[in-house]
Amino acid sequence: MTSTIGIPIKLLNEAAGHIVTLEITSGEVYRGKLIEGLHSEDNMNVQLKDITVTARDGRVSHLEQVYIRGSHVRYFIVPDMLRNAPMFRSRGTRGRGVGLARGRATVNRARASTRGGGGGFYPTLNGETPENSATRHFFHRHNMDIKNPRRILAIGAPEAGVLPLLKELTGSAPEPTSETTAGLTHEWRLETKYYTATLPIWIDELANVAEWRTEFTKPEAREVVTALGAWIYCFKKPVETKDLDVIKETMQAVSDVIERACGYGGDMVCLAVAMPQSITPYLEKSHEEWEELAMDYGFEYVDSEKKGKNEFGEATGVHRVREALEAGEWESMADLDMGGDEDGFEGSFAAEEAEMNMELFGMKGALAGFDDDEGPESGDKEVEELEVMMQKMVAIKEMGEGMEEAERKRFAAKAVNDLLKDY
Repeated sequence: MTSTIGIPIKLLNEAAGHIVTLEITSGEVYRGKLIEGLHSEDNMNVQLKDITVTARDGRVSHLEQVYIRGSHVRYFIVPDMLRNAPMFRSRGTRGRGVGLARGRATVNRARASTRGGGGGFYPTLNGETPENSATRHFFHRHNMDIKNPRRILAIGAPEAGVLPLLKELTGSAPEPTSETTAGLTHEWRLETKYYTATLPIWIDELANVAEWRTEFTKPEAREVVTALGAWIYCFKKPVETKDLDVIKETMQAVSDVIERACGYGGDMVCLAVAMPQSITPYLEKSHEEWEELAMDYGFEYVDSEKKGKNEFGEATGVHRVREALEAGEWESMADLDMGGDEDGFEGSFAAEEAEMNMELFGMKGALAGFDDDEGPESGDKEVEELEVMMQKMVAIKEMGEGMEEAERKRFAAKAVNDLLKDY
């Protein structure tokens, strides 16, 4: 049956500018960026752009822009970052429960049936309070502090501008310890009105895209890839067609890596950020052409040199990078696990960070040529180095035993990162 109410205007206002997923009464699923909510007398309508459409038979197609009447919407999935928005907090059993702009709402459940998974927070808005909702634990987490967030992997060819971008984005950047940026780590304290998190940033350098893809599509790389919440691919604006081919190859490689590790359900922010090119003239390509190209590989294109807002009132440049990352899903499975030894090193943020960094370190060693075919002497040396590293890890744990929990975690994370820089 078709509803005559539509989507609450307050929900549309909260979700404007974010990626949303909705199913219409015909069974088709639309996933795209919410441009605006159009308020008519009986319906709260939606307008989306850059849409992936999944038909009932599973066929996938793409649309640039679409207008959908709110009365045709059956389910509406809001972004994960809005789970802590004020309109979803409990107000008790009186009134409308969620502060809707008008009457009862039609959004009462949702399902993630798009290729991209969508994750999604599924609010119950039929006057149902959090206490009797299947998603009640989400409603009590306003200003949530994410203790063990997913990671960002920033990649690019040598001299692609990864560190300058991170400095402009976060206010600082790690100092290179060698001629390569591969293996550097960084942190970014991200604070929004919905959550706070200190996001670990891993940095990798792609000197050879084919070799990098081979290593990251191996089974042992899956744990590293699934720990990521975002990819930032930096590249200099191309001068020649061959430069553009490398950009395409890299985005395809990242797409392959994500698909191999996560299937089609990989819910990650993927940004392709064009950095300034000192050589002029460089290859001319319109912003729309870049957007379409990046979208073909599952990326959002961002021109780092842009400032302010575009003609649609959307943020551009590094501001857009920040906005896109703020809208990401940063909770890891460890955040949702309420059990475990909270006071010990095992299972803590520092322990997981160490394990992930060691996994990444192992792959980087393989890329550098430290494989098993170098003979038993090389293997013995690696075992000895690993034993020394583990002994130092134990020492780090013991040094932090007398500290407060928050101080201990900060100390352990920093000590582990410093330790891994020596290997």
